[in-house]
Amino acid sequence: IELAPKEKPVITVITRGIALGEIEFSSGVRAAFKEFAVGLAVGTVTGVLSAVFAYLWFGNAVLGAALFLAMVITMAIAGLMGAAVDPFGVSGVRFE
Repeated sequence: IELAPKEKPVITVITRGIALGEIEFSSGVRAAFKEFAVGLAVGTVTGVLSAVFAYLWFGNAVLGAALFLAMVITMAIAGLMGAAVDPFGVSGVRFE
């Protein structure tokens, strides 16, 4: 399946732009923080749902809090790493 240009993943666009010199480093950093914010938002939503589900099923608020924190932290770091490590690592090596 080939993605339409508007549906290409952000990481692909950022990596290609930085590698070809079409995107400046500061723009890449801004895009990485946007991905971090999206990861934080997604982690918060899934964390709340997981926490509520765990509390209702097991009756354990501590388990719910642990799931919430795990989801928020994991998704935020995943968004940041996905948008920052790969594109900036590629630009440092000068390899597309």
